[in-house]
Amino acid sequence: MPSLADMVKEHDAHKKEQESLFNKRSQVQKDRSRILEEKFKEAQKHVDKSKDIPLRDIDFD
Repeated sequence: MPSLADMVKEHDAHKKEQESLFNKRSQVQKDRSRILEEKFKEAQKHVDKSKDIPLRDIDFD
């Protein structure tokens, strides 16, 4: 059975590894959000330019 000091060291190492993983995933999520926001704004620009959409027969009902 490992000593208490060894168990504490292992716990600290695991904690640091988990914090590092969390920070990496957090950064990826921020980048993903930024990219999606840029794509959304670009799509809005294209929608605003295409206001002259021809109407269909069903739109007149």
